[in-house]
Amino acid sequence: MLGKCIGRYWLAALTVLLTTGAIPSRADLVIGNLPGNDNNFSVIGQGFTAAMGFTMGSSSYALTDAKLVLALTDPSSNAPLLQLQNNVSGAPGTSLLTFTNPSLSAGTATYTFAPSTAFTLQSNTTYWLDLTSSNANGGPFFWLGNNPGSTPTGSGATFFGTTNGVLNSFQVDGVLVPEPSTLFIVVATAPLSGLGFWCFKRRRRAAA
Repeated sequence: MLGKCIGRYWLAALTVLLTTGAIPSRADLVIGNLPGNDNNFSVIGQGFTAAMGFTMGSSSYALTDAKLVLALTDPSSNAPLLQLQNNVSGAPGTSLLTFTNPSLSAGTATYTFAPSTAFTLQSNTTYWLDLTSSNANGGPFFWLGNNPGSTPTGSGATFFGTTNGVLNSFQVDGVLVPEPSTLFIVVATAPLSGLGFWCFKRRRRAAA
């Protein structure tokens, strides 16, 4: 009986976390420069690639999506391959995550790419958003950018650099990850709201 009571206590404590905002429920702008003016571009495919780097601040974020402005010439052969890569000596390194492509169409549009698996952008870590093509024989397409340049900004990260000098249009969104100390404080103080007393009463009734 006590085990069930404790389980219900923790469930109630989790509800407190969610309702008080200790665990954010909506995505925030981590970094980006949308909307862009689309007066510049990077050619993607047939050996060409481009990447935008950013360095996380003091907080970690659960990655929710990445948005890119692309101009596709032939959706049947254009095959965007968007990856999150680590930083090695100031340049893209190895792939940490591959994004899932959205539905594609000819012309210019802002596309939202979802991560293929859950991923946390760790604090004080540099990442690269790298775009290439998975179709070696497909026609080229374009990752649009800004001219004059629009430096990416956001509440969660700072701009690190670009691999080809073009400030491509993108946005990274995520949900702030609470610090472990924050979770502990909220859960530890939950009894003050009556949860601990409720659990104690349940135990007394069971023993009677």
